[in-house]
Amino acid sequence: MSNFNDLDERTVRERINQSQNWEAWIDAEDTRRHSYMGGMNWETRNGKAYLYRRIGKIGKSLGPRTPETEAILAAFSEGKQRIEQRLARLGDQINTQAAILRGLRCESACEIDPLGWVMSVQN
Repeated sequence: MSNFNDLDERTVRERINQSQNWEAWIDAEDTRRHSYMGGMNWETRNGKAYLYRRIGKIGKSLGPRTPETEAILAAFSEGKQRIEQRLARLGDQINTQAAILRGLRCESACEIDPLGWVMSVQN
């Protein structure tokens, strides 16, 4: 006798959707951690404004205020907002998919809280 469970087409499709959502969330989180950690702002030194990138207590000057550094700050701010929105949207999709999988009585459904932490994995 076989110990395998037969899965209907919908269950298979929903599991594939959950897997794809999870992989997209991991990729987006990797991008956030690599490119958008910390923050950027203007700091004044000796009467001149400089763009600083800070991660924790460590700061690095990216140069004096120029059109180029203003463009860097704008791109960083827009990118950070965009990736945070993407993570929130993917987290909602994962949680919805987990509810569907629970309803179908599937194993390996997971949920993500609003901050992006994996809250539970049901096996």
